[in-house]
Amino acid sequence: MVLGLFLAGLIGGVAVFVGILLAGAAKNPDSARKIADDQLTLIAIYGLFALIIVLGLHFVVSGGWMVIFGKRNRVLVWIMWVFIAAVFVTGGTIRAFLD
Repeated sequence: MVLGLFLAGLIGGVAVFVGILLAGAAKNPDSARKIADDQLTLIAIYGLFALIIVLGLHFVVSGGWMVIFGKRNRVLVWIMWVFIAAVFVTGGTIRAFLD
């Protein structure tokens, strides 16, 4: 549960920090043009951030289940694997388009 809270909090903080930096950069016309050109990449990166945050929250739910019942829930474990695969696929797709 602690790992999930840490993961969701850390990536959430990074997303807010990057958002604040982008909002500040959008006030400069040159930077605003570059941001507009890279809009699809930024959306993909924020999608990756969202997947990692959801994965962290899923860790909290799975950990809570184990604390309450003393064993893992198979459905939650399969959902975790789907989220992890989605994170890797999204990250690989973003990297492929950036190269």
